[in-house]
This record gives sequence, C-alpha cells and structure tokens, in this order.
Amino acid sequence: MSPILGGSIQLESDVPGPPGFFFRARRCATCEHWGGTRTEDLAKLRITVPRRQASGECLAPKGPLVGAPMLPDMSCEVWVLWTPFRSYDGPASPPRPVPPDPDPPA
Repeated sequence: MSPILGGSIQLESDVPGPPGFFFRARRCATCEHWGGTRTEDLAKLRITVPRRQASGECLAPKGPLVGAPMLPDMSCEVWVLWTPFRSYDGPASPPRPVPPDPDPPA
C-alpha cells in the first residue's frame, strides 16, 4: 500500500496476460482522465491494461500534467476514479480467501 496515496497497485508482470490494477489504486490506469486503452472487470474490481500500452495522454481539465504521455502506473494529484467504478459501494478491497484451518476439529 502506498503510504502517500493510500492505494495499492497490483501488476501481474509474472503472470501471462495483461497487467491488472485494483480499481481504487490511485494510478493513471484507474483515473477518469487517462486516455490509454483499458478494460474494466467489475466482478473482480480490476482494470486491465494491454501490455503493449506504453502510455496514454493525460486528459485532465487542469493540472501540471495535462497533455503529457502518462504510463498506466503513474499518478498525480488530480486523480478521479474512472466512471465504471464510481457506483461501487462495497468493501474497499476485494475479499481475500480464508486459508484452511491447519488443525481442524476432529
């Protein structure tokens, strides 16, 4: 978890397929103002960016990086959650699987 931004980023670089971002990670890939290619997965609360996506233009109406090419894992102070996830009001993070009890009752 980032101590500054309060979000976490989950890159799947060691897994085949595109990198994924947890939807509340305050990164360009999860921002309304990012012009890069991405898809949402509402069931998994993830945003997927194709590996070939080098950058996307910052389309924010104001701020120091407007018009700049931004990598999916970059961030700035004008971040706004991407529209497909704005109506989600569930837990702040996806549920984690519960590990099995190592000593189940007999």
